[in-house]
Amino acid sequence: MGGATPLAAAAKPTLDRLAPRRAVGLVDPVAPGLACGSDTARLSLLSVLAAAMYRGQGAFKAAGASLPVSPGDVAYKCVYACVDDAGVAVDDAGNAKDAALKVHTLERFHAIVATPLDYLASE
Repeated sequence: MGGATPLAAAAKPTLDRLAPRRAVGLVDPVAPGLACGSDTARLSLLSVLAAAMYRGQGAFKAAGASLPVSPGDVAYKCVYACVDDAGVAVDDAGNAKDAALKVHTLERFHAIVATPLDYLASE
């Protein structure tokens, strides 16, 4: 491929023809003013009624981790973060540079995951 990326090296005559006539702007792939995730946006751009047919990444993430998901189960994809005293996200727990902060965050994470309803009720 001569150092080119797979996309750059691929035969894509339609994209190559459209690229020089490009325009930059914003699009509301699901509905005007609705902020959505990239997964939902991509499905909507492919004419999938994501709002009606797609329930998020939780089940996919659970399956990828070999966790059983049965009809009626609820699976969430969660991203936990470390925050400073002002509540500003400074890093995600998996990449915390400060070992003490990472341990504290992971302990809190386990407490949250172990009893989510108890944790939410206490907040």
